[in-house]
Amino acid sequence: MIKLLIVDDELVVRQGLRQAIDWNELGVSVVGDADNARDAIKQAYQLHPDIIMCDIRMPGEDGFSVIHTLRESMPDVQFILISGYDDREYMLNAIRCGVCDYLLKPLDIVEIRKAVLKACSQIYARKEKERALLERNKFLIDNLDILRTHFISKLLDGNVNSEELKHNVSSLGLSLKGPQYMVLLAKSIDGKMYELMQNLAFIFRQYTPTISAIQNHNDLALVILNVEERPEDKQFNFFTKTFLANLDCLDGIIAVSPLCSSPLEFKLHMPGLLDLIERGFWYPKGTFCHVNDEVFPSFPKERVQEMERRLIDSIKKGKSDKFVSQQFEELLSLISESRPKLSVFQEEMNYLLQTIHGVLGIENRDSTYMCSSVSEARQQFAKLCNMPNLLKNKYGSELVGRILQYIGMHYNEDITLEKVASEMYISYTYLSRLLKEKTNLSFLEWLHYFRVERAKELLSESDYSIHKIAELCGYNSYKVLSEHFRQLTGLTATEYRAKYSNPKKGNIE
Repeated sequence: MIKLLIVDDELVVRQGLRQAIDWNELGVSVVGDADNARDAIKQAYQLHPDIIMCDIRMPGEDGFSVIHTLRESMPDVQFILISGYDDREYMLNAIRCGVCDYLLKPLDIVEIRKAVLKACSQIYARKEKERALLERNKFLIDNLDILRTHFISKLLDGNVNSEELKHNVSSLGLSLKGPQYMVLLAKSIDGKMYELMQNLAFIFRQYTPTISAIQNHNDLALVILNVEERPEDKQFNFFTKTFLANLDCLDGIIAVSPLCSSPLEFKLHMPGLLDLIERGFWYPKGTFCHVNDEVFPSFPKERVQEMERRLIDSIKKGKSDKFVSQQFEELLSLISESRPKLSVFQEEMNYLLQTIHGVLGIENRDSTYMCSSVSEARQQFAKLCNMPNLLKNKYGSELVGRILQYIGMHYNEDITLEKVASEMYISYTYLSRLLKEKTNLSFLEWLHYFRVERAKELLSESDYSIHKIAELCGYNSYKVLSEHFRQLTGLTATEYRAKYSNPKKGNIE
């Protein structure tokens, strides 16, 4: 709604103006009225009207004083002046003041409506012009960033010649004054690219940097430094200790190119910079890694696979936690020698941890382990291999933990109480009594528990027949599985599958 302030020293005029016209029909709201110039000015500052309909002659200051006082601070207000005198001088003064319209008393409703609609039209036109200007400015600002990003991406791809470089550096306002340059790459934490770019601009402000995102690499920020020579490492180390290591918007290292004599050389170093970023998780956060200073041996795939096989075999044989952990650390040490890319590391860790997951007979064997750091891989490994200790804490016996771990890993084999006792180097009578005392369940009850848990997983996550599932769980007959399944779950295998089947299931090993 357009806001209107009425100013006239006559009460009857003010009331008449309020009541004689359907202001809502005009899209106007009368927000106030005043009987003198000073009160009008005060209300104008408080109410911010779009239109002021003001009498010229009033006790004290006149209507022109209202215009002169408000014009500087409220230049967009439309003034409609009211006068009881057909005075040429008044009209000329009104024109000089830039009023919207000039009405003579006695006031005519039709003329008032015309004057107000004229003022409204000018207000709407001004607001539309302002809106269009704001949109255009926003469009230009937004597209300036896009154009800069697009140009820099072309520059990095080698699709810019010297003439294009000169033109775009000027038109896009890029700070590429040289005389030499260094290119830095940094990876942002999800959703924090803008914050990272702001921090990088502050940290490297002495080099008047150009900061940009990179097309097709939404999480990478590019920093171009203008330098006389390569900054000393101690300068970069200061930045690392003071700022970068503590930035919660930075993910990993800062990859640094060699010196470039021209921006046209940037393309030569992009493959090396991207490769460093992908290997950055091997270094402390915020470390400056220079492209030409890093050499990476080829990944020893066969040796890694052999160590993984030995590690898995040790877990199957129930080797001590200390021994297995040592093997895992040796595996990490071997992998770290070549500092492979994160995708390679994740592939190896996912394979290893999923295999251990299956060996231990844990539910949800289709879990994916996407370790983004060495410490995360250690945590996942420790969590997986901590089953005996968890069982020890639960049942107060390390031996019970080892027994249950063994049953959980071999439930699908033809195992017996005697065989498990032999593996534990104890008599079968002692094993039977120990399980009953500590867990209140017998050996066979535990065996059926592990088999049924695996059957539940296969029923919900695979399309295997119940006969096949019985076989995979160590039963010679699906009828035996059905009997124990119903005892432990209260449902038949068919009922369980109907209730808990995963719509995205497929056959799992």
